[in-house]
Amino acid sequence: MGITMERKIRWGLLGSGSIVDRWICGAKQLNDVEIVAVSSRTIESAQKMAQKHDIPLALEYEALLKRTDIDVVYIPVPHPAHKKMAIMAMEHGKSVLVEKPACVNEGELIEVLECAQNNNVFFMYKIFSDDEQDKVIIK
Repeated sequence: MGITMERKIRWGLLGSGSIVDRWICGAKQLNDVEIVAVSSRTIESAQKMAQKHDIPLALEYEALLKRTDIDVVYIPVPHPAHKKMAIMAMEHGKSVLVEKPACVNEGELIEVLECAQNNNVFFMYKIFSDDEQDKVIIK
């Protein structure tokens, strides 16, 4: 007996760097993923990524986070910005997947986890081990 999804998980991308290319290629292989929008520090960069990968919308960060048709955001920005962007997303009701490291120190991580709990969303970060890619989910 398998698990079936009633609808796709709708993603917003808060960044448009080279790591996003690889993530998008992997995500497009999954049947339950829909990439709704991409944003970046500049709208031009977001537009280039959207055009390259046929993503419907290129938006500024705040506009992406205000959308009600996005369930989860992927944050592939330099790690000093993880806390700020994750909290901003979770305060908009979005669950978060962030690149490693999750935050720059324990204090920041505690703030992020408290924000996830207070907003009833999940925070997840990618880690890489020697042989396999794993995700750590914290709710």
